[in-house]
Amino acid sequence: MTHAATSYTDSSLAPEHDLVKENLLSDLDAAGKLAKLLDLENQLLRASTTAINEELSEVVEAKQPIVDALERNAQQREQWVRPMLTRLKNANTRSGDKSLKVWLSLIERDDELLELWNKVEQYIQICQRLNMINGRLIGFRKMRGRRLAEMLFGRPQTDTYSANGQAETSRGSHTLVHV
Repeated sequence: MTHAATSYTDSSLAPEHDLVKENLLSDLDAAGKLAKLLDLENQLLRASTTAINEELSEVVEAKQPIVDALERNAQQREQWVRPMLTRLKNANTRSGDKSLKVWLSLIERDDELLELWNKVEQYIQICQRLNMINGRLIGFRKMRGRRLAEMLFGRPQTDTYSANGQAETSRGSHTLVHV
């Protein structure tokens, strides 16, 4: 069931078209840049040379201002939606659902804004997927590094528990190299 825009918005409270457009264009630009950086990060994480670590650090640093810009734009949209949410305070929907419904009701009658929003959402989904993949790659690299260090320098003494709950000390491996 679709709701009419008037049930969620009060046109006197709605932000100006140009402000919403500027917000969405900023998000679209930021999300596109973030997707490119995440893709570059993905390529660097898949490579195996040590020289890449410096480049990877630069990419990670470049992501933060872009993420900050996306968060500021989301906060701006939340400020635009907040006054209209009071009309829905007794509705049977979660707060996030209400915010999204109000936001969509603000832009649904403007094809240009709706198209921009859809593009922003597509880029955000791409970024989320790349970020998840990159996180896994980072986890695999850490695990591989930890295993290599354990092989070379010996696994540290660890305390484990037996089936009857008694603490036991075990040594997992022998040191191959002493530094």
